[in-house]
Amino acid sequence: MTDKIKKTLYDKLWDAHLVHQSDDGSSLIYIDRHIVHEVTSPQAFDGLRLAGRKPWRVDSILATPDHNVPTTQKSVRMVCRVLKILCH
Repeated sequence: MTDKIKKTLYDKLWDAHLVHQSDDGSSLIYIDRHIVHEVTSPQAFDGLRLAGRKPWRVDSILATPDHNVPTTQKSVRMVCRVLKILCH
């Protein structure tokens, strides 16, 4: 056995994406994949729209359905609105 401390998967992922570590302990990491779902993503994209910003690197966004499946007309319209934002 070596004297090296074994890293968890979380630690390995963090280290692989760490851009800068400040002396105060705060970190800047690079996020290369955004996984969105229909529950909270509409609010996030509305925030970008209201701020006059567009999503950066839309090719890095992976939309996936959550356990919630819209069944009402209102819910279907909301999902269509999110898709419209993502695709433009």
